[in-house]
Amino acid sequence: MTLELELESVKKRLPASIEYYRSMVQLLDRVQKRNEASAADYTRFSLTLNSLADCERKCHIEDCYNCRQLSQGYSKISTHFNQTSHLLEEQAKSTHRVLVENLKRHRDLLVSVQELMQRRDQSREGNVAEMLKKRIASNEAKLKTLRASAATAAAAAGGGDRSSVGLYDSQIEKVTNNINSDRAELHVQNQRAILLQHTLWMEITYYHKSHAQIANMYQEFVHGQMKTSQSLYDNWKALSPAVHDLPMEVNGFN
Repeated sequence: MTLELELESVKKRLPASIEYYRSMVQLLDRVQKRNEASAADYTRFSLTLNSLADCERKCHIEDCYNCRQLSQGYSKISTHFNQTSHLLEEQAKSTHRVLVENLKRHRDLLVSVQELMQRRDQSREGNVAEMLKKRIASNEAKLKTLRASAATAAAAAGGGDRSSVGLYDSQIEKVTNNINSDRAELHVQNQRAILLQHTLWMEITYYHKSHAQIANMYQEFVHGQMKTSQSLYDNWKALSPAVHDLPMEVNGFN
């Protein structure tokens, strides 16, 4: 497949791809904010439960063993809820660092490729190079005619009045300068087109290779989620003996 066909293929997919990545960034931003909100709520619950433990430490029944046990249990539960908050906060940071930032970076890459293609299309629509070629050809034909006319005028004048020849010389110089100026500008336009084409090739090459970075991103994110899930499991498992030791018999609260 030629570069031009590759560029056209990428160009057709870009608008939809950019929108998909924008949507994914927005959705993950919301996931991150929900995780942050959950972490904050676990912290609030932990502080509230800890305050409740202090409040209910003294039972209205003197020497009530079960209430003291319950209060101590509340304190332990509060500690683990606070640990859960830290884990969820880390999970939110991981989502932002690993997923959101990388997806934004890839989205921005797609946008830059699209903008570069639009600049190329606009330069082609302007058709500056073709206009310059036509003008150069027209001026070269005009120059040829002027030189022929100047030669005829010089032959006719012989050793006499050469004012008409001088007039032709002035016109020849002007047209020659215009041709040289247009040739210089055409060279600049051609170099610009080559540079733009090379830049596009570099961009789509990097864009293609960047898919490997996206794959690595998901791999890193999944490993992070597994680690967080394991930490959450370990946290609740460590709390399990404490909640099983809580006084649950109604008759114990006489």
